[in-house]
Amino acid sequence: MKTSVINPIVWILLFGGMISFSYTGCKHRKNTVGSNQEQHLSTTEDVPAVQYRVQGLVMVRKPYCGGAAPSEEIKKKFGPEPGHNLVFWVQSQSTDSTKSTFEPVSMRTDTSGIFSFELPSGSYCLKLDERTHKLNPRLLAESKLEFDPECQAEYESGCDLRFEVKDQSLELPPVMLVKKCNNPYFSPCVRYTGPIAR
Repeated sequence: MKTSVINPIVWILLFGGMISFSYTGCKHRKNTVGSNQEQHLSTTEDVPAVQYRVQGLVMVRKPYCGGAAPSEEIKKKFGPEPGHNLVFWVQSQSTDSTKSTFEPVSMRTDTSGIFSFELPSGSYCLKLDERTHKLNPRLLAESKLEFDPECQAEYESGCDLRFEVKDQSLELPPVMLVKKCNNPYFSPCVRYTGPIAR
């Protein structure tokens, strides 16, 4: 009986085909794993930060602009009242680079002087809208007003309230603002220089 012998060339072709198939399958699996990892990282980075509800109250103390000293009954009428329709800005005070990219947001108090918004955890500065605008001396002079530049610069860089959000809802302490006679600004650096009513 004759024993069949496989031609060496056939062996080479078969062996080479197996190697090629194994390499292609391995490469495909590698690419699939890499693609899944990239997709997982992308999904993780796109997850928005958890935000928490922050609520506060603004009160405004009105001035008494009469000539004679006010009676106790009149004083009661000039007690603090809700600061309605006032615009405030919230700015980040966090030193963490991942939180310092927070863009300032504005909000307006309602008729009861209440405001609310949602923020991720971090440190923040609440400031009245007038703190974000530079005063124009010429326009102030037309209204018999003037201001101390150094005092005003410090006022504009300051906050009406600093607070920190720590992974839970937060109720802020009341913000108290004081109005002045013949003066539309809350800034303590602006004063009226015109005649005083008697």
